[in-house]
Amino acid sequence: MKYLLIGLIFLLACTVKKAQVEVVVPSKDKIVFLVFNASRDVSLANTKVELIKKTESTGKIKQSKKQKEISDNYLRFDFFQDGYFYDSVKIAHPLFKHFEYTDERNQFVVKDTMVLNSEFFHRFQLNNGKYIFNIYEVVKNRSPYLIKSFEL
Repeated sequence: MKYLLIGLIFLLACTVKKAQVEVVVPSKDKIVFLVFNASRDVSLANTKVELIKKTESTGKIKQSKKQKEISDNYLRFDFFQDGYFYDSVKIAHPLFKHFEYTDERNQFVVKDTMVLNSEFFHRFQLNNGKYIFNIYEVVKNRSPYLIKSFEL
């Protein structure tokens, strides 16, 4: 009996455990967070945009039901995936600020002003692939102007 018990323990301890293989399937959807610095070159009257930071994460961005109203001054991002047009996104121009307030006479006042420097960020839904995007400045009463091209 003693040998049977030792043999049973030996068999249970020496059983071959099946190796578990975990297969990781790369996600096709990714969210890219981009932080930019926009500045106005006063002497040339041009806008410069620099990419400060890029962060990638897997997942999907929920689609908002309500579209934001964009003013006459905005930046347009045109995305090209593997050489083909992919998407276009418009965001409010970070250097043009719109203020609405009441003055000392309790009158409603609207003021548009332009700042010299501003940081802004935007997030984009992208798939796997090579992306090139162009940033265009669109200002009221002027034709779109290509500020910069980036590669992701």
